[in-house]
Order: sequence, then structure tokens, then C-alpha cells
Amino acid sequence: MDGIVFFGPHSIDITAWTDIQHVDNALNNLKSLIRVINKSGYAKVKVPEDWAEEPNPDYNFWDGIEIVVDGNSQLMGHIFTELYDQTFSECIDTKTNYSDAVLYLTDNNPDEKKLQYYGAFKLENFWPSISEEIHVSDENQLNKWAHVYLAKAPINEDNYTDRCQKIFPNLIFHHDFPETLKSHGSASPAKDAKGKKIRSYAKAPVPGIQGFSENVTIALAALNTIQLEGKTTEEILLEVRAASGFDCTPQGSNKERLKFLHTLSDGTQKTVNCEFHIKFSSNNTNDGVEYKERVYFGFVEDQDCKRILVAHSGTHI
Repeated sequence: MDGIVFFGPHSIDITAWTDIQHVDNALNNLKSLIRVINKSGYAKVKVPEDWAEEPNPDYNFWDGIEIVVDGNSQLMGHIFTELYDQTFSECIDTKTNYSDAVLYLTDNNPDEKKLQYYGAFKLENFWPSISEEIHVSDENQLNKWAHVYLAKAPINEDNYTDRCQKIFPNLIFHHDFPETLKSHGSASPAKDAKGKKIRSYAKAPVPGIQGFSENVTIALAALNTIQLEGKTTEEILLEVRAASGFDCTPQGSNKERLKFLHTLSDGTQKTVNCEFHIKFSSNNTNDGVEYKERVYFGFVEDQDCKRILVAHSGTHI
């Protein structure tokens, strides 16, 4: 699933464009954000070809520019050149009208058939009728917007994992991670001290990542924010708890099945202890059943860099 950030007449504020310096400052900010989005690996900017013809609010973009530049033809030419030859050179979308873009943003977001979700490119302006949840004005909002659609439209385990690898660059995902996601919401019997089954809950109405994407996304987003260097394990776990709102603990007893084989960047393999786990107990609908869901992770050093390996996200193991 790809993220599309639409540019429109409400994306920028032209009222301060009274000289070339003001124009260049604004366009530099515009180009900078476009670069951030296009280099993210999970989103790109699209500029509908007819965007400037849309009234905003009482005139189209070029009518507004004429008012702002007040007859300065040199400034007018500079703006046109900078916009179309530089800023939008690789972003113009000839297949989407501005009116269609608005419909995508308001009525068909996400589009699971096209495997796309949509955001509104915004610097200073508020884009009327478009939810602020999908406004993208800096890298932080870009990340939050991507998290929203990971949670809202996981699609399937492989698609979700592929997007996670792009959206959470500080995490490494074990090659079996997509398969483990399928175990979310499966029946998990509780046992007594002698190992005898005493109770179990029924399989979730929607198992797998489709039924548990909200809390999994919260957990992964929290792990992605953690800076590992110079911290004890307990300090890291405390930060994960604070960032996610979930309990985060080490395993109470040594379990061989929590040791995962991971291939380092030089091709060698290393066994990584992934006993640390984030615990949550509800599905996307919060249906009142107390599930035993876990995200298991460990720490791996590769090329002198310590990172988090996420090995399993699913039912308790």
C-alpha cells in the first residue's frame, strides 16, 4: 500500500510573496518537504495538473499571484519558473484532477483496491473539509499519518510487514515476522502450575493483523523511537512502557523458543535472545475479551550499531 500526498491550492500561503526573497524562502520550504516525503520510501507527492485553477477562496492561484506581485512581471516569471521547472518537476499528476484528489481524501481514504492511502500537503494553511489527521506539514506528521493507515488498513500480514520495514527504519524484522502476525487472536489456553489446561478464550472474530493492527502499530511505533546507546535494559523497557502505554517485561523463565536466528549484514548468522515483550490484551474493536497478545523483541549489534530485532507479534509463546 502506497501513501499519496496531494498538493492543492490550500497547501501554501501566498499572501507574503511580495518579493523574490519571500518567494524563494517559501519555495525552499516547499521543496524541502517534498524531498522528505518522496525519500521516505512509503509516500510520494502528487500535484494534480489543474490544481491552480481551483478557487482559493475567491480566485484561482494565478489570479491571487497577480494581486500579490502587483504588476511585477519579473517576480511573476520567477514564481512560475521555480514552481514548474524546479519544485513540481517530478510531481505533476496528469491522470488526477484536483476534484478527484479531494474525493480521494474525503470519501475513499484508504482505497484498498488501489492499495493507496491519501494525505493533504500543508504548510501554513488549513485545508478546508480535510481532516487534520491527514494533513502532512513536516516529517513528524508524515510519520503519524503513515501510522494511522498502518492501523486502519493493514491489508494482510505481508503488506503490513513490508510497510513496517519502510515506516520504522530503526527496527529489524525477523523473516518469520509476517507469519507470526497471523497468530494474533488465536485461542490461547491458560494452564495451571502442573501444565494442565484450565481455560481458554475463543478465536477472535477477526484474527491476524487485520484484527489487532491498532495495538501492534502502537507497540512498533514505540520501539522505533527508542535510542539504545548508553542505556541499561531496564531503562529501555521503562521507555517502551512510557511510549506505548503497555506493559513491557523480560521473560520470567528461559525459553529456547525465544531465541531467534538472525542474519547480519555481512552474511553471518547470530542467535538473538528475544525474550523482551510488549503485552496487550484487546483487539481493534475492544470487544471485552482479554487476549494474550505479545510483541517479542531483542537487541542485536551489527556493524557496531545496536538495534532492535522484532521477532514475533502474535499470541503468547
